[in-house]
Amino acid sequence: MSEQDFDTEIVSDTSEEMMQELLDEAAAGDVEVSEIQETEQRLAKLFTLTYHIPFEEYVTFQMIMGRESIEKGRKRTILLGSIQLAFGIIYLAALWFMRIPMNGLSWFIVAVLIGSGIYGLCYYRFFYEKALRKMLKKQYERVSYLRSEITVDFYPNRFIEHVGDQQAETFWHNIQAVKTSENLYMIMLDEKRCLLIPKQEILNQAGALNALLDEVCKNFEKPHQVVS
Repeated sequence: MSEQDFDTEIVSDTSEEMMQELLDEAAAGDVEVSEIQETEQRLAKLFTLTYHIPFEEYVTFQMIMGRESIEKGRKRTILLGSIQLAFGIIYLAALWFMRIPMNGLSWFIVAVLIGSGIYGLCYYRFFYEKALRKMLKKQYERVSYLRSEITVDFYPNRFIEHVGDQQAETFWHNIQAVKTSENLYMIMLDEKRCLLIPKQEILNQAGALNALLDEVCKNFEKPHQVVS
């Protein structure tokens, strides 16, 4: 899910080739017209969704996708903060017990160690989310895709995403997985890209999408994960 996905028009002609082959065979008398009609019905568009991605849902998406790295960063920052705080206290205690006079440099070292340690211990509790939202806000405003109207046509074998005058076609067998949370549908194209669909934007068609995604995961043997 990024502007990079729309650098060029991505259109697979698999379905069109299939229909053209049937038409050619029908013209040669090798295929019944009823078979062509049946194939057209089987590959016909099921429904269309049109929506936007609100900023709050984009933040939620980033928090979900980055949960593992966020947790690793939190543990690393807390560990480093604990070490810095401990060294600051030990250094201060050593100077006091050894009756070494505190000069400007000593106070500076103590202040840096203890201050950095306390900041590290408190960062993820009090400062991280604000810093993350600030960074994501800049990203949201910079990437036009995130603020564009997105239209997705769903078919039994694929979906086609339209943004402006560009489109990207993805066949279900090429997706990696489907993830759903309380507020989002995430059709994973690979580890870093997905089709993001906020639930609040498609309330009237959520039932149809739920049924389709369940069927896709079953028919194409794709994981369907519930995340929080």
